[in-house]
Amino acid sequence: MWIDATVNLVFKDKKIEAMNITWVFDEVYSGATIADFGKHQKGSMDQSELKGLVELSTKSLRNYSYFTYLQIDGKRRRVDSVKDFTAEAKGGRLIYHFTVTVSPPVDPLKQRFEFLLFDETYYVYVGLLAKGKGVTFSGDAPDICTDSRKQDLTTPLYFGYDYPTLVHVACE
Repeated sequence: MWIDATVNLVFKDKKIEAMNITWVFDEVYSGATIADFGKHQKGSMDQSELKGLVELSTKSLRNYSYFTYLQIDGKRRRVDSVKDFTAEAKGGRLIYHFTVTVSPPVDPLKQRFEFLLFDETYYVYVGLLAKGKGVTFSGDAPDICTDSRKQDLTTPLYFGYDYPTLVHVACE
């Protein structure tokens, strides 16, 4: 299973207070899930079916940190809860949207803010879209914010055959 992810970092008072995350699932998984959950109309899901999928997904994903890990000043934190979790089926693709609260908010001018998106079981591959599309900034961010990426060689996946991407956010 593959997920194309985007992350919008939400700023308030020049601090990162939330991450709005969107996942677009691959066509095969999307098609199978829509077929399994979409009982009322073939090839689509109504609101009650999407709600049932969200309830099931949030319970399961909680055990896996929602495939999202924060790293603040070098200290890694799991994500134990999210808010505003919704799902939609659009163009034959299953799409999840949810928000991770960054608490306390992080001042990227004074603290090192990084994050990783990965499944530690390596059953699901979570890929961040290309630079310039994968990470965006909203709210009252400092004048210049950028993201840089590198493999996190401290976190081997699948017996060391792969490593997740560590995203570093720098502002000035």
